[in-house]
Amino acid sequence: MKNCISTLFALLATLASYSQFNTRLLSPIPEPVSNNAVCGVTMGGQPFVYSFGGMDTTKSYLGIHNRSYKLNVNTNTWTTLPDLPSPATKIAAGASCINNIIYIIGGYQVLANGNEISHPSVHRFDVAGDTFLIDGAPLPKATDDHVQTIYKDSLIYIITGWSQNTNIPNVQIYSPQLDTWLIGTPVPNNNLYKSFGASGSILEDTLYYFGGARYASNFPIQRELRKGFINPNNPTDITWTIDTIHRDIVGYRMASTTFNSELLWIGGSNHTYNYDGIGYQGSIPVEPNHRILSYSPLMDKWDTTHHLEINMDYRGIANSGSQLILVGGMDEGQRVSPKTLEISSTTQSIINTTISPISIYPNPTNDHITVYGPHKVFHLQIINLQGQMVMDSTIPPKTTISLRHLPSGMYVTRVYFENKTYYTRLLITP
Repeated sequence: MKNCISTLFALLATLASYSQFNTRLLSPIPEPVSNNAVCGVTMGGQPFVYSFGGMDTTKSYLGIHNRSYKLNVNTNTWTTLPDLPSPATKIAAGASCINNIIYIIGGYQVLANGNEISHPSVHRFDVAGDTFLIDGAPLPKATDDHVQTIYKDSLIYIITGWSQNTNIPNVQIYSPQLDTWLIGTPVPNNNLYKSFGASGSILEDTLYYFGGARYASNFPIQRELRKGFINPNNPTDITWTIDTIHRDIVGYRMASTTFNSELLWIGGSNHTYNYDGIGYQGSIPVEPNHRILSYSPLMDKWDTTHHLEINMDYRGIANSGSQLILVGGMDEGQRVSPKTLEISSTTQSIINTTISPISIYPNPTNDHITVYGPHKVFHLQIINLQGQMVMDSTIPPKTTISLRHLPSGMYVTRVYFENKTYYTRLLITP
């Protein structure tokens, strides 16, 4: 019963608030950089942000470099670190930190003739000593522009991405403790799942990745949200499903993270492009979309209302739990930027728990409820204590709904209006 009550209050807390985002400029990184691998680390209670490699303002193969930097967030100062230990310069790598070691994985090299070489490298950086260790075991399949995310602070997942000349379905899982690679259930071998330039995160036992480019003429942008349920008893066993979301919501090279039990996709563009910011379709310069997308798995709802001055061409984000920090990227006009941008959230209540225009009765109920409200139409959702949606429909006012199919127990009801105001009620079925 205690677990049920805790879950109930967690659900109510989630339903009772939403995030408004604010931005603040921090000290710029010492040089403009884009397509750099970025991650955050909290060490000794202090937050730090790391940037590895990337491309300078020339936006040419000669401007791709291995330079690395660290930001002390508390002092707002940048420090130059040793270069990535690689004879090849790379972009489109990913960076993840486990137990104060950052793993910079994959990426690709651009040759003078324009050819691109995907790399299997796993560079290891010790944040305590600000030094690189011996490289880890290389990727079984060289990959760049992939989805990279951490599961349970112990495994790093490398999902799909580009390898030499095509998108791949591979799911490669790195164990830092063993310095070995595991092979996960691949994504389905089709162009809805296979992607480069997508991004994603893991929330609890589900991996989500969104957007990117599919392999076809001019590399069309993708609008699919892919979900992979990870078997907690066997982390290589993944069950894949897909959602196609609204036709106008797309994204490419966005930063992705989790925040307040939601998934965020930050910045990026609405068109696919080469590393120089010129679109694959028609060789047209691409601009940032200046957007934060948030997705609530509990509600299965997207919020696209956050519009902020955010760049494109990201390969990671620092997340301290209370603040998000982006480094570099491309601004308008495909300008490679030195911008360090802090994004913070103010959580605001959107539930009126004392004066509500909504009536739900009888409650407790044996087999039905009547929902009454002043609006012509509204949205009703019923959620069980496991966080599962058991009903989701749009209804007119004063509607009677049968609940005979629901097991006895406690549920959370959510009534949602077009003006984004909504109300919650505890519903009991004896």
